Amino acid sequence: GPMLQLTGCGDKACEMCWRQWVDEQLPTCRAMTEVRIRCLGVGCQQPFTRDLAHLISSEFRAFEQDLARRQRLQNNPLYPADMQVNCPQLGCVGLGYLGFDTVMCFLCEHQWNAMGEAPDDDIPTGVVKQCPRCQVQIEKNGGCDHMTCRCGFEFWWSTMSPYRNNQGHAIAAQQAQPEQAQVVAAQPARPLQIQQVQAPAAAAQGALDAEPAAAAQVNDPEA
Repeated sequence: GPMLQLTGCGDKACEMCWRQWVDEQLPTCRAMTEVRIRCLGVGCQQPFTRDLAHLISSEFRAFEQDLARRQRLQNNPLYPADMQVNCPQLGCVGLGYLGFDTVMCFLCEHQWNAMGEAPDDDIPTGVVKQCPRCQVQIEKNGGCDHMTCRCGFEFWWSTMSPYRNNQGHAIAAQQAQPEQAQVVAAQPARPLQIQQVQAPAAAAQGALDAEPAAAAQVNDPEA
């Protein structure tokens, strides 16, 4: 095929070679949590320029969107840098917030405890507790620590303390909706099997997707 030249250094290669080279940089960029594509010339440090931006794959574009979401999480004024922790999942550039028994990555939804170890099954399932207000028995089948009983009372599942709007995964994820507690039994004395509850992590992802992702981070040779 025709040879494509990188503006700034003059190095040339066919389109297939350029595309393959860009994709090979993805693991390194993920490890560094930044987009850094250089020329494929031996020893050449010329950054990728806008005239070849169309060669960036959809996978790389998705990585750029993840970086944009990470940036918004880092800029959350409720959670300064000393309360942020990188996701331990290989290849994920997401992060979670400390201050809870379980930390959740707001990109891949992986959960782990504050000591750095993943829970056996995310938040323990099959645990029955009583609503602090109406005393009805409810069961948690995973998801965020923030719960809302059918009586309208909002609370933290791990501590059973009242929920406050200035903290928690829902606010941390930028307007994520609280999980609805599922009633195990109409009467506290007779718990019944319930349907699995829906984790709010998907809502957290939707909140992060609400803003447009950053465009390809390449240099403009005319700048």
